[in-house]
Amino acid sequence: MATGGDDLKAKFTTFADFGKNDKTKTGRMDSKQATKMLKEANIIDGKKYTSNAFDITFTKAIADRQKKSDPNYPKGVKTINFDGFADLLDLIAGETKKNSADLKAAVQGLAGPKTEGTTNGFLTTAQSP
Repeated sequence: MATGGDDLKAKFTTFADFGKNDKTKTGRMDSKQATKMLKEANIIDGKKYTSNAFDITFTKAIADRQKKSDPNYPKGVKTINFDGFADLLDLIAGETKKNSADLKAAVQGLAGPKTEGTTNGFLTTAQSP
């Protein structure tokens, strides 16, 4: 049985690798992927916590890791690994005055990346409406 941390890591990996092929899967997440995940978890709601505020927090999480001389965060890196994601959720909790455990539970409750509202450029004539 997976523990809460294992489930959170599984969700992180699912969103980080969403839309990538086997050669490009890195297990790291950029700001766009993290924004998608947190919007689907209703952490970024556009009112109390916006995507602009999140982008600043995302950059701060990377900078904090670099200050700790984490070898996974060399200068110029723009992605986070799972440990950085856990730190990111803690930073968001501090900024939004929410409990970090509640934010993690919201992410764990996600079914997976949604594809609603996306377009498919490869529709054939038989598939088009």
